[in-house]
Amino acid sequence: AELCFGVSYKAVNKRSFFNLFVAVEDRKLALESLSQGFTLSEGLLLKRQNMTELQRYDGKKFPAEVVVTKTSGDQYRRKEYTLHVRDITQQVKLQNRLTLLAYNDPLTGLYNRTYFMESLKKRLRYQSEKKSGLVVLMFLDLDQFKKINDTLGHKVGDELLREVAKRLNLVTRESDLVGRWGGDEFAVVLSGDLSTDYVIKKAQSILQAM
Repeated sequence: AELCFGVSYKAVNKRSFFNLFVAVEDRKLALESLSQGFTLSEGLLLKRQNMTELQRYDGKKFPAEVVVTKTSGDQYRRKEYTLHVRDITQQVKLQNRLTLLAYNDPLTGLYNRTYFMESLKKRLRYQSEKKSGLVVLMFLDLDQFKKINDTLGHKVGDELLREVAKRLNLVTRESDLVGRWGGDEFAVVLSGDLSTDYVIKKAQSILQAM
């Protein structure tokens, strides 16, 4: 516990766990959970693996797994609870890394085809239900890319692909979908209340950036 929270037992003995290690914005709900014996639908639940966020003694937040168990009280039947806390920072980092590898192209950092298609379907479904706006799909590839690979080597080819990805990110909005389709092929999706004029200008700006 001392390693987890970055403070010695003596320094926090008889002080409130919730005031010390629960962030201010989460404290009210945590105390309500405590007052109701950790049975509320929100907040920490009794005998469950609660995934939450706590803070260390210096105020730095970290992801944690908290299991609350009820212990036997004294002769006055006082309710007592034990919180078993596990720092899951490394597990969360690993999960985020695996998610990144599953949905992003490792060379360019752009979305890969799998994630791109999933997101495209969601956008098409959303715009269909909204019955307004556009979903615009653009494909582009690099002329004579094979020749560059063959003559200058794959390292140069990879650098070129990364540069294309960088430029695509610079000329598109944060809400746009940009992905590497495969090889030297890239794809961009624009969606929302777009005019035909805007789409044409955006396509031209992408070509100019290349």
